[in-house]
Amino acid sequence: MNPEIEKLIDFALADGAISDKEREIIRKKAEKLGEDPDEAEMILDAKLAMKGNQATTPPPTASNPPPISTPTAASGPPPINVPPARSTSNKAGNIQTCPACGATVNAMELNCSECGHEFRNTGLSNLMEDFIEKLDRAQSNAVQEKSTGLLGKFMSMIDGETENERKIYNAKANIIKNFPIPTNKEYFVQFMTYSVAQANGIPLSKMDKIAGTSGTYAHKLVLKNAWISMADSIQSKAQFINKGDEKFISKINTLSKQIDR
Repeated sequence: MNPEIEKLIDFALADGAISDKEREIIRKKAEKLGEDPDEAEMILDAKLAMKGNQATTPPPTASNPPPISTPTAASGPPPINVPPARSTSNKAGNIQTCPACGATVNAMELNCSECGHEFRNTGLSNLMEDFIEKLDRAQSNAVQEKSTGLLGKFMSMIDGETENERKIYNAKANIIKNFPIPTNKEYFVQFMTYSVAQANGIPLSKMDKIAGTSGTYAHKLVLKNAWISMADSIQSKAQFINKGDEKFISKINTLSKQIDR
């Protein structure tokens, strides 16, 4: 199995559970890398079952102590007790440990507050790369489309640049509206930050806003609204799922206020 998929599976199982979204992402990643998605899911279920078995194994008690083996001449010296291997995961619930300095940091943070170490989330990076790749592919396909209808042909004759821009913006808006974002704090922060920056990168004049979807540059408004819609959706989900985490909700709300609507 591809190492990227195994890393993605390990990351998904870091909290000891697997959501439908995470399962779907793993299957899609397997298809993208040319692996069998059913085999990837089977490995996922096997690892999940192993974690469940480890969690349910009862520790020895005073009333039922583990058997002590008595060494004999035939059996040789008693075995050396080797401590269990330490988990390579540095994340537990809402807390993570910085691998550089050992400081305890909130799981939503992207950098260590003590030493500045950047936390790299392999699953998050792969999902963002997949998202940007879909946007690039939509742009490439849109440019290759031929103008249809009297209005489209007329626009391409008058201003081919505007017509191509319209196709690209509308194609990207469609990708943004339909892209699923997992309900995870790190995903929320990363995609919220990205959508706010992209929305603010599409300036509109007062006349463009007044003209709305019937104006010459309606496609700009369509794409800007798609980015704003993604940010608003993330804010709504984050507030609902993380009701008790005031610090995280405050961070999401602060990002939302930065949008130039």
